[in-house]
Amino acid sequence: REYTKKCGIKGYTLALSGGRDSSMCALLVARSFRYDNPDASEEELRTIIGKGLLTAYLGTDNSGSATRHAARGLADELGATHFDGAIQAAVDTHLDLTAKMTGIDLSWDNPAHDLPLQNVQARLRGSLIWMVANLWEYLLISTSNKSEAAVGYATMDGDTSGGIAPIADVPKSLVTRWLHWAARFHGLSSVEQVVGPPATAELRPPEKAQTDEGDLMPFYVLDQLMYQFVQLGQEPLEMFRTLWPSLKERYDDDPKPFAAHIRKFVRLLCFAQWKRERFAISFRVTAFDLDPKTGFRFPPVQAPFTEELADLDQYVASLEC
Repeated sequence: REYTKKCGIKGYTLALSGGRDSSMCALLVARSFRYDNPDASEEELRTIIGKGLLTAYLGTDNSGSATRHAARGLADELGATHFDGAIQAAVDTHLDLTAKMTGIDLSWDNPAHDLPLQNVQARLRGSLIWMVANLWEYLLISTSNKSEAAVGYATMDGDTSGGIAPIADVPKSLVTRWLHWAARFHGLSSVEQVVGPPATAELRPPEKAQTDEGDLMPFYVLDQLMYQFVQLGQEPLEMFRTLWPSLKERYDDDPKPFAAHIRKFVRLLCFAQWKRERFAISFRVTAFDLDPKTGFRFPPVQAPFTEELADLDQYVASLEC
């Protein structure tokens, strides 16, 4: 609200995917209009939100009907102006141009093409939602959360596009808990469609059954690792010793998968600093933030704690012996 008033922002726009992060952002914007208009009736408030919040679902062949309906349902319940756009034709055009330029036909059957095929979708969404923001002269909301920022699970110039990132300091675990609370407290039935299915970027074909936790690790683990590493400054072996007693049942008393998650987290966090340097400005929400300007200062060029991870591997091997 303060940002809007001081900068003369007319309204907001965001890509509403039907997922948890963009839904939380849309809800926060809608609630800000309520705080600015405390005496407005529900009908008047819906009119205000309809003028001040534009959302768009930008689907591809990899998008499911569940997320499309969830996005539409939430936008309708909030009163936002909602666009339903299909970008598969634009994706196909980009792939055709790439093939003509490089001689490479990208295919999901080739593991080396997995990342480019995912990123082209996210970047085209970013380009189109920027177009909408420019047309209305609205502030584009970046919807990335803190857990994704920590490990770089975001596409630069794609889902990170925007002028402000309201939940960039909110861990994914908290996003999910907040949405459950908001659904109950504000009586929003559409939110149940958002939090019901597993979180997924829907960038791979449906038969690959992509989920965020499948790509990374359970968020209840990732968020604890983030706290231990960033807030407490623990090294990998310290993180293992601290968390293993409370997590070992979830790993069936096998320390190797947990050690693998620690290794993956540390490596991804080190390699993702260049992304965090380019994130949109955000708010301080938790006791520690990853903003390189105000919180977590970290070298963009950083060896991924090779020696410390070797100590962890040695310790886990000793447990097995």
